[in-house]
Amino acid sequence: MNEEFTYQRIVDYLRRIHILGGYGWPGNPIGSKAETFYPNIAAELKASGNWVPTMAEFANVSAEIMAATLESKEKLSDVEKRSLSKHWERRGPGYLTSPKLQIIDPATNKGKRRKRELASLMEDAVNLPDPVVDKYGLKTYWRAKVKPVCDALAAGKAVTFADWWWSCRRICEVLDIEKAKETTSRTIRIS
Repeated sequence: MNEEFTYQRIVDYLRRIHILGGYGWPGNPIGSKAETFYPNIAAELKASGNWVPTMAEFANVSAEIMAATLESKEKLSDVEKRSLSKHWERRGPGYLTSPKLQIIDPATNKGKRRKRELASLMEDAVNLPDPVVDKYGLKTYWRAKVKPVCDALAAGKAVTFADWWWSCRRICEVLDIEKAKETTSRTIRIS
């Protein structure tokens, strides 16, 4: 997998989605060369569905500085890195600020294990509706975000760690929502 090409695609995707979403992109135009010291921050931003202003808020910087971090080799201070990493579960500043884009290659042993983990979660959720509606009526659309990652791994294609992690998280979230519904309905019957 060509890392530079992949990173460029991630940043161009972020630029497009921000413009289409009405936020605008606080950095360079679509197609401009993107270079960073922290490619995993952009991968997390893309996979999580968060916006640049949100990521900037996590790091206590402006949206313009976050965009420059993602595309113009702007460096974050140690305090900004720690602040940013506090918002990502089980992933510290070492992962987020690594100079290497973290990829899951299904041809490696670790990649095979992660592919199985995601496939197992998907099997558990295969019969769930999309969207899953929680007890408050909030909808969680999950299948369209998870299926491309599952399909890519099944086809032997590499994905970013962020895409894999957020896919697992989304499935766990909808499974928890459905489990809570069962618990609530049992409690109501007993009362």
